[in-house]
Amino acid sequence: MNYEKIFLEKLEELKAQSLYRYIPKLDVGADKYIKVNGKRCLNLSSNNYLGLSKNQSLIEASKEAVSMFGCSSSASRIVTGNYSIYDELEHKVAQFKGYERCLIFGCGYVANLSVISAICDRDWVILSDKLNHASIIDGIRLSNAKYFRYKHNDMDHLEKLLREHSSKKKLIVTDTVFSMDGDIAELQDIVYLSQKYGAMVMVDEAHATGIFGKGRGVVHELGLK
Repeated sequence: MNYEKIFLEKLEELKAQSLYRYIPKLDVGADKYIKVNGKRCLNLSSNNYLGLSKNQSLIEASKEAVSMFGCSSSASRIVTGNYSIYDELEHKVAQFKGYERCLIFGCGYVANLSVISAICDRDWVILSDKLNHASIIDGIRLSNAKYFRYKHNDMDHLEKLLREHSSKKKLIVTDTVFSMDGDIAELQDIVYLSQKYGAMVMVDEAHATGIFGKGRGVVHELGLK
């Protein structure tokens, strides 16, 4: 078996489909304008909506934390890598969001993988908006739950799927603000349907936190829980 040939053919296939990705060479980071190969470019691809990457108080606090705690946690949090600043941050975020507890992850991708696979297993049905982020899809796959996509923001299609699986444990999962299109989930209708058909709801507020509901997200703005 010539694996090198297989991989090269796959790469050529991706290039032909315009799916081959290149990592851009950025000279300077996450501002409104960035430098790419020495050229000044308008940045329309950043998640730095609030300009926090250059917030001076955060920069100084980060320096202080590195001086105090070093550059590595040295282990996972569940072993010996849990610093007091993590607990303090989780407490403050929980208060800000209006919930009892909070758990911090290294990135949103890991959060979705961890939460979905912790809640669900092969006995669950997960209903996911067609335009949900890839991290949600990967989390669903890791859980081994039965997986159905409903058409984007199509509540009739969602209700049809809920009706078909009325006897199962069910999770409806959706972005609140969809990362590529920028539109917002029909969250009030989703909550209504979840109560009607006995489903749980999980939302990803990655692109809504700091923007909607005085920073607390779309759930807070709509008065939901």
